[in-house]
Amino acid sequence: MIDKLLAAMLSCTCLLGSGSAQAWTKDGDKIVFQREEISHCDEYAMDAGAIMLGRQSNEPPYYGTDEYRPPTAATYTLRDILSRQVLAYPVRDTEQERRKDLEDFVQKAKAMCVQAYMESRPAKSAP
Repeated sequence: MIDKLLAAMLSCTCLLGSGSAQAWTKDGDKIVFQREEISHCDEYAMDAGAIMLGRQSNEPPYYGTDEYRPPTAATYTLRDILSRQVLAYPVRDTEQERRKDLEDFVQKAKAMCVQAYMESRPAKSAP
């Protein structure tokens, strides 16, 4: 099931990124991302955090970025994917357990976003 979700995420990631955006580069062993790619993955991680906080408090997630611009269809799709993935985490009793799950979920979401960029867009040669 995760493979299907990742495939859907890859498709959405391509939709979210600008067609004119430069791709990430690889400079030797170092991977360098463009500002737009980093920003997108940060927003995706923030949505993951909002979804996990909502799950742990049994409330709907609050997406702060929606106040500044309306979410796109691709954003809704990504949020739906995250909403299904968060169900793998139980509702925790202690604040420490909740924080650990929150950090883990956000980190995994950001890693999936980075992986999606790397798999969906070829690397550009370093200058």
